[in-house]
Amino acid sequence: MTLLTRLGTIAGAAVLALPLTACGGDSEFCDQLDDLSTKYSGTQNALVENPEMMNNLVADMRSIAESAPDDIRSEWENYVDTFDSLVSMSEEDDAADAATAIAELESSRERLDEHAMQECDVQLS
Repeated sequence: MTLLTRLGTIAGAAVLALPLTACGGDSEFCDQLDDLSTKYSGTQNALVENPEMMNNLVADMRSIAESAPDDIRSEWENYVDTFDSLVSMSEEDDAADAATAIAELESSRERLDEHAMQECDVQLS
């Protein structure tokens, strides 16, 4: 997997992690999900081309993880850590490691999606 392909996959994972529809929830956590949606909506190509924007996305997702309810916080922390490790990979890193990390992101995202919909009425993907 080339670095450009990997970054495209990472950006795709990031975009899939962003709320597409925000309808409710009254907690700081739910508000942050909604804000993330507004801030990064439609930015997949920009994320690939702009490392600073990608780093800002990681920081914003870390903030969400910190404010996440106890029952889902570790899932958010793991998601952000895995996502960040993908962002940090270089061309020389093992493609199998990247594939494993992407699979972990997809698995975590399913649980995060379900929680966001139940608790915040936010659809993540």
